[in-house]
Amino acid sequence: MSKRVSQWGCACELLFVERSNLNHIIELPQGCVHFRHPYELGGAAYCSSMLWAQMMPFVALGWYEGGKKEQLKMWLLCCFGVWVALNGLFFLSIERSFVRTFFTRKTAPQYTVELFLEATSDELRFDAAFTNRRSYIEGVKEQVKEWMGLNVVRFQVEDLEWWEIEMVGDEFLPEAVIEAVGGVSRRNSLGSIEDIFNQ
Repeated sequence: MSKRVSQWGCACELLFVERSNLNHIIELPQGCVHFRHPYELGGAAYCSSMLWAQMMPFVALGWYEGGKKEQLKMWLLCCFGVWVALNGLFFLSIERSFVRTFFTRKTAPQYTVELFLEATSDELRFDAAFTNRRSYIEGVKEQVKEWMGLNVVRFQVEDLEWWEIEMVGDEFLPEAVIEAVGGVSRRNSLGSIEDIFNQ
C-alpha cells in the first residue's frame, strides 16, 4: 500500500471520528432517537449519553454559587420529571421489539454481518455487503466471495436494477468476470478513492 493511500485512509478515519463527534454534540441536547442505530452511536452509547445529559445540569448546579439556587434546583427537578414521564410514555407507545435497540451494544460491523447473513433476497445481501464500509464485512468475507462466485454471472445476465458491478471489489469477483468487465483497470481513479472511503 502506498504512502498516499495510507494518508487517505488516515484522513478518512479522522473524518469518520469527527462526524461521530458532531453526531454526539447534536444528539445530546436534541435526543434524536435515530442516533441509536449501530451505524451511528449505537444503543448503549445513546442511552449513556442521554443519562449523561440529564445529570450534567445537576452537576453544574452543585458548583453554582449564585442566587436562586433552590429555585433552579426545583426547576431542574421538574424538567427531569417531565423528561422521565415523556420517556416512559415513549417506551410504552413504541413496538416492544424496538425497545432492545436502545440498550444493545451491537457494533456497525456486527450489524452489517447480521444483515448479510439474514438477508431474504439477493438485493438485501448486496446492499449489506457493498453499500457499507468494506471493513464491516470482514467477518463474512469468505461467504460474500462464495455468494458472488455463485451469482455474479446471473446478476450480469439478468441486468437487475440494483446490481452495480462497479461497487464490487475485485477480491470478490472470479478472475473470468474481472477480465470480462475490463480487467484490473476496470475502475477509474474515482473508484480507487471510493475504495479508500469504504475500507
